[in-house]
Amino acid sequence: MSYQSVYVYLGGSADATSRIELAVQVAQLNNAKLVGISLRELAQPAIRPAASQGHDNIAVVESPPAKEFGATQAALEQFEAIALKSGLKRYEIYYCEPDKMTDTFGSCATPGNLLVLGPDMNVAASQSDNLDLLEYLILNSNSSVLVVPEIWSASLGVENVLIAWDGSAAAYRSLQDALPFLSQAKRVVLATVDTKAARRISPLHSEVTAIAFLSQHYITPKIELLHSDLEPGRALLELATATPSCLVVMGCVAHPHWKAVLLGGTTRVMLASCTVPICMHR
Repeated sequence: MSYQSVYVYLGGSADATSRIELAVQVAQLNNAKLVGISLRELAQPAIRPAASQGHDNIAVVESPPAKEFGATQAALEQFEAIALKSGLKRYEIYYCEPDKMTDTFGSCATPGNLLVLGPDMNVAASQSDNLDLLEYLILNSNSSVLVVPEIWSASLGVENVLIAWDGSAAAYRSLQDALPFLSQAKRVVLATVDTKAARRISPLHSEVTAIAFLSQHYITPKIELLHSDLEPGRALLELATATPSCLVVMGCVAHPHWKAVLLGGTTRVMLASCTVPICMHR
């Protein structure tokens, strides 16, 4: 399995370098189309060839005539510079209005694609009353969502993948959609948190299903059973922090009508405090 398209959010932060670099790396490894999504106030312009710039195989868009947010403009320049330097055959830039971020990203979140997002998108969304946009997209997307913290550095790389396994259907789907990362990892850890809280949520923590699936793809994970009095999210955070060059793979359950209640658990803890990228699937 490989990703068909990689969509990365560009705006909201003055320094989106690590997020963009990771998106470019994923696109290259999967031979996928790379699309940067930026905020603007006018309608999206047409894509034009960039032959005049000496890059015949790259598609870019005309600079938007409307005023841009300063951080957004900086991220646009970073995106184009990193994409050109990487030698990608083609990239595209989409523009969306701040009050249509939910629709724009939702239309990209289809099976086989990957959304590369960051916590800073909630800041931009809040200006249009789309609070908790990041959480909403994670819980309602039909694709994997890769959340990259602003403090994470792409120079660390992604060599180790930590799978947060609780035996749920969402955790299993996260395995399937994270195969492009799992197959490239030097080390895969399958972690189960054994706490009273975890047993209340999911009494059966069978790793057999996950091990069988991974073995079909020639992946042999290290099994890590975490005995902790902490909530599952806190226990996973400790392990992720102690694992170098780490990426976390985890599933989350989608109940959009009760989003505020759902996000009080492991998903919210990981999003709020994790310092490494998290690949999530509902």
